[in-house]
Amino acid sequence: MTPTHLPKKFITALLAICLSIPIFAQQESYHKCLRIYRDGDVVKTIECLSDFLEKNPKDASALGIRAYCYSKLGAYARAFADVNNAIKYHTKKSDYPKDLLYANRAKYYQLVEDYDEALKDLTTALKINPKNTEVLFERANLYYQLENYAASDADWKQVLKIEKDNVNAQVGLVRNMIAKEKFDEAIQELDKLEKIDPKNSNIFRYRGDAYAKIENYQKAIDDLIRWCYYDDIDALKKYYFIEYAEQEFTYALAKVTERVVKDNDNKIDWLDLRIELYEEYEMYHEAIEDYNAIEALLSSPNIYIFNGRGEAYIEIGEYDKAINEFNKGIELQENEYLYMGRAIAKRWKADYQSAIEDWTKVIELDPMSSYAYNRRGKTKEYNKDFQGALKDYNTSVELDKDYIYVYQSRGRLYLLHLNESQLAEKDFEKILSLEKEMKKRGNQRQYALFFIGKMEDAITLQDSILAAYPTSSNYYDATCLYALMNRLEEALKYLRTSFEKGYRNFIHIENDTDLDNIRNAPEFIELIEEWKDKVAEKSSETGHLIIDEDKETQRYVVKTKELKSGVYEIPCVVNDLPLNFIFDTGASDITISSLEAAFMLKNNYLNEYDFKDRRNYRTASGDIVEGTKIRLRKIKIGDLELSNIEASVVDRQNAPLLFGQSALGKFVKITIDNKNNEIIFER
Repeated sequence: MTPTHLPKKFITALLAICLSIPIFAQQESYHKCLRIYRDGDVVKTIECLSDFLEKNPKDASALGIRAYCYSKLGAYARAFADVNNAIKYHTKKSDYPKDLLYANRAKYYQLVEDYDEALKDLTTALKINPKNTEVLFERANLYYQLENYAASDADWKQVLKIEKDNVNAQVGLVRNMIAKEKFDEAIQELDKLEKIDPKNSNIFRYRGDAYAKIENYQKAIDDLIRWCYYDDIDALKKYYFIEYAEQEFTYALAKVTERVVKDNDNKIDWLDLRIELYEEYEMYHEAIEDYNAIEALLSSPNIYIFNGRGEAYIEIGEYDKAINEFNKGIELQENEYLYMGRAIAKRWKADYQSAIEDWTKVIELDPMSSYAYNRRGKTKEYNKDFQGALKDYNTSVELDKDYIYVYQSRGRLYLLHLNESQLAEKDFEKILSLEKEMKKRGNQRQYALFFIGKMEDAITLQDSILAAYPTSSNYYDATCLYALMNRLEEALKYLRTSFEKGYRNFIHIENDTDLDNIRNAPEFIELIEEWKDKVAEKSSETGHLIIDEDKETQRYVVKTKELKSGVYEIPCVVNDLPLNFIFDTGASDITISSLEAAFMLKNNYLNEYDFKDRRNYRTASGDIVEGTKIRLRKIKIGDLELSNIEASVVDRQNAPLLFGQSALGKFVKITIDNKNNEIIFER
């Protein structure tokens, strides 16, 4: 039977099937793109949709999705082209809502800071769908950004007409109150909202802001801590935390430390926030301890720890230890920041050629880094390669014409080494045009004023910086300024204050050319020696680290107490809990009584993950089993610190705590000084 003899209905059905095959194929192709899009790979989504759009160039949905993907990559011209076509070709059959196309285009306009067009598109989207609360949110926030609080209020109230219990819309109204300086009223409203939605992080965010505006910084810090608890700790929260802590440092430190102790599930995040505070206030030894604590909690090595700890070691002048940290990080992963840190440490050790090699590696990894060219140029200048330095400074300027520090570097090079005073003056004038406000650290304007001969203006500005930010580094900057002026008495006064506030970078002082005018003065030499002795004396008394750069080992001197029995007792801090241990070379492990172990567990100095066998470490009555092996995350004696040391629990409540071989085996040499009641550890 030939096809012409087939029944008419069968032929019609077969024709329909044949005609539908391309449609099914097209749909499958489109759905494949959607699956890639849902997996979050925007690049592959663009590739897939581009293939689809070659055959279906007027598919509004595909164009809308590709526009969104382009916007995520910052390709705004392509995003606008696609979304414009999507709007143009949109039909009732399109599965991409037209109001969403306008709303998305409004987002792209906001990203390129064309707020008028963004408002037009949001308004158009709402005309299409007046009950789209997400678009009302977007427009309310945009009005807030543009300081049109009445219009923003109107949009928030419209949301509440549609969704009367929407707490975030109510918070939006309160945020507008804060902008209108109705702080007490805003706090009262947020207090009410907290009762309705006690875990809404936005409530704590804006109430903290209101408290800060009325200078109640303790309550602002309380709310910020709650905001962090109910949301991820990000750069914005860290910024506010540091800002509030400037007014209530002790309280801020106590609050974040409370979370470190109590919130074991998020301990790393709280430690990271505390590190931010320590580093902001130049408490680098404490920051290093927290990096160590985070490292002990991690299951594998982490370049964040190596980089952060390396930078902290640089700040306290321990360059070899810093280089070691960066080396460990680089072994894990080549990263420009690790090479950058190592280059800085090498430069301070006067290992200029090796530092230049590291800066070159940074530039290979990040060819657009104006900072790296500037720092490589500075290192070449220290290495007396003035033309090489000038070439790098020029490249730095070309890459970033608003980078203040390179003008300082190049201006000094022109003035001090290349005899180009007019070019130098142009660079210093450029600094004055760029740096309009004082900063907490790294101010350059006072030096520029000095180099163009405006001495009194430079002094006035430096005084203002110290009044606003009396940190050790700013007092050191004042030392340098007065040394450049050859005013010995003032330079020494500020240097002494810098030391009193914690400045300890003696290697920097030895190499800083700003101090050349006063370097050979007997008073300067005497002050440096005085403070070197003070630092060494304090290290000896407290067990702080003593470094001998010429030897492979590091020595720690720890004060002990000799008991009547003839044994030595040493004060330790175990997981932040002060305890006294008996120094016992015969004990195979550190041992700890079941009573102490139970206390530590109850008070969060230990957690269940510190026990070797988490299934059977306690009896039914809650007692800790004898012989249980535990991990002590951190043992500290002065600045002698050990991490992840195994210890044993003994089932005697009055058993002494023994400092045994699980800790002692970490050292290459241990010396007991009976005369001075000291134990010297070397490793």
